[in-house]
Amino acid sequence: MRKWKKTLAAMIAITVITMGITSLLENAEAKSLPVKVTINDSHVELMNEPLLINGAVLLPLREIGTLMNSKTTYFSEGKSIIVNSPTTHIEMRLGSKQTMLNGKSYTLPTIPKNINGTVYVPVRFVTEGLGAGVQWFDKEQRVNLAFNQRYIFAEKGVKSYWVDKKDGKLYLSVNAKAATFVADTDVNIWEYPTFSIDTLSSNVDLLKIHDNYGEPHLNDDIYKLLIVDEKLKLETKVQYWGIHPIQNIDWSTGKNALLLNGTQLIEVNRDGSVKATHDLKTLTGLDASSFQVELYDEEYMVVRPHDTGWLTLIDRKTNKATRLADVLLDKDKLEIYRTIDIRDSYFYQWDGLKVIERVGSSLLLSHVYFMDRTETKLTYNLTEN
Repeated sequence: MRKWKKTLAAMIAITVITMGITSLLENAEAKSLPVKVTINDSHVELMNEPLLINGAVLLPLREIGTLMNSKTTYFSEGKSIIVNSPTTHIEMRLGSKQTMLNGKSYTLPTIPKNINGTVYVPVRFVTEGLGAGVQWFDKEQRVNLAFNQRYIFAEKGVKSYWVDKKDGKLYLSVNAKAATFVADTDVNIWEYPTFSIDTLSSNVDLLKIHDNYGEPHLNDDIYKLLIVDEKLKLETKVQYWGIHPIQNIDWSTGKNALLLNGTQLIEVNRDGSVKATHDLKTLTGLDASSFQVELYDEEYMVVRPHDTGWLTLIDRKTNKATRLADVLLDKDKLEIYRTIDIRDSYFYQWDGLKVIERVGSSLLLSHVYFMDRTETKLTYNLTEN
């Protein structure tokens, strides 16, 4: 009996030691062979190091999402892994080689792993599924992803949006489900876009895309897409050119969204309905191709024609327009500003005026004089308008 117990104990000990050695060897292999990652042969820094295990490269799931503009989701309860893009839907599970790609079953070369709280997945299968070419350079211990970044991507909460940079097609994924086509848009991305989402209400999203391009990057296109019940309701675009700062506000004082479509300003309620539309070209009497909005409340708005830069107050009740430089600057300074060429880098702040805030019947502003860069605080009494 004692002999049997000793034999059993020895067998258990050998099994435990063998499992430990296997695990140590596997981890040692992963750590002793550092892997470099490049995209189109440009080095990429990752927060978590890639792994090379039994000849297969594994990358952190979330960092693949960042690199490939895809949405990655890990459900800890079922240990399931979802990867989404407009053309790809991948389903994996920790500890299993079985996977689904766009509804078809495949076998992975190695299982996805959770190492110290970081989920790792096989890089070749996932990135090729997302449209990348994968190259392995053994001597350099480097994996290169040849990838054309076709989409821009933004996510908020359970919603993920993609826009095709060239044809403007808009896609949406909700709760990690496969992405679906929403609408054709007029978005056309040239160079350096930023993409963000504002949630107006549970069923209303406002997407903002800002594309800066050209040499020396003096062109700016700003698109806004209003999504109601997962459908495109409204889209706008305003275009700016030049050295001047973009000081647009995105919200009214009442927290309604403000959208600019060239010379047209649209106020949108939180439920996605249009509250007001203003033709700024008509209100100001200025032949401008685009405007900026620096203040907007129920009684007044302050706008700036991008072509000339004269900050202008508009009384929303009377539609009276007041060029603020005319009433706030002294005659000598005003005369100088009237003769300048706004394209000159000296005048990157246009007429030098900038809205700070409205307090009661007072409009508070600052003025920076271009010749000596002195700043002056100014107040305009709105009751005089």
